[in-house]
Amino acid sequence: LKWSKLVQQLLRLPAPAGRVKIPVRKSYRNYMRSCARTSEIVLLLASLALVVQARVGRASFSIDPDSDWSSDDISEAAQRIEELAGSGWDRPVPSSAVPAAPAPAPAQAAPVAPAAPATQTATGLEEEASEPRPDSAEHRPTRFLIHCLQSSGCSLFAKLLGQQDRTMSFMDVFVYVPAERLPQPEDLDPQDADFVILKTTIQGDEIGDPLARLAAIKQRFKPDKTILYVRDPGVNYEHLRAHVVDPNLRDTQCLPQVVESYGYGARCGSPEGKLRSLEMLWQARDDAFDAVVSYADIVGDSSRWDEIIWTMNAVGFPLDRGHFAMSQSGEDIEMYARQRMGRASFDWGSGDTHEGPFDLHGSSENSISSASQVQAETLCPSLAK
Repeated sequence: LKWSKLVQQLLRLPAPAGRVKIPVRKSYRNYMRSCARTSEIVLLLASLALVVQARVGRASFSIDPDSDWSSDDISEAAQRIEELAGSGWDRPVPSSAVPAAPAPAPAQAAPVAPAAPATQTATGLEEEASEPRPDSAEHRPTRFLIHCLQSSGCSLFAKLLGQQDRTMSFMDVFVYVPAERLPQPEDLDPQDADFVILKTTIQGDEIGDPLARLAAIKQRFKPDKTILYVRDPGVNYEHLRAHVVDPNLRDTQCLPQVVESYGYGARCGSPEGKLRSLEMLWQARDDAFDAVVSYADIVGDSSRWDEIIWTMNAVGFPLDRGHFAMSQSGEDIEMYARQRMGRASFDWGSGDTHEGPFDLHGSSENSISSASQVQAETLCPSLAK
């Protein structure tokens, strides 16, 4: 559920009589540790504080003394909450600090609108009935950009998101497609679609600055949220090397057309250059991405699916466990997207993904040669640790 829906669920609870301590479950803690932006944490804290204020008239929150938040983070949190809730809030301070004098009670909170009829979901939480869809002329689907290396399994991730009804998923945009050939929002004809997924791939640093390429893609596609999708760098490197025709040849021109003489592992940069690009993107993830999703969390163990679900729900995509059955075929997902391309024209396909449920392989993902591991730690040390 989105935070807004979670807040509305909590608003239906009886008003607490005194101080309330809300424990944070493991999946929230993991999300907060790995989320790309401080503002995502702030929105969670602000949502909980809004609930308490709406029920008892005032609210505050504190940050543990052993938190790794900096003073700038705390200031940003205070400013953001003031923007969200207006005056009358206690400023967030480290919990070890001397408490400030109580703030004046804020004005009476606005009445909460009656909740829409609810239905029970597989998670056991109620979910609001869908609101009437707006007219097609006013309807704008939410756009998600997935950025990843080839052979990282992100076509599989794009296919997973394509399991959601009314989702256009461009599951595998070819690596040679330049930013200026990608679709602009006005190029597409989404019709009834609620979501548009665009998966783009990382080129080697021999082709150009990976951050500049990402910025150009964002400028063109204008995503609402951008996701970095990663796989173990050593495994990814081995897969790229396995799809190189000649280890002594690499494509440094990246012509915007099909070229088969290199193998896709060496197309638009070498495997080594692509891992160096990934290192740069990983180091910039806090500023360049809204979330990070790992291939290992999808195929390693089904118990880790909740981490992906929480992450995607937090950025506004309604992923749930039912989607992991992968009942929609790649062909059906591709057809739905192609019928809504409008005047957009770029090379893409469904990727090399199998049909049906995921093939879970546990820890075998890490079975790679020592040479590949050494290369990964050299080329992409921040992620390969």
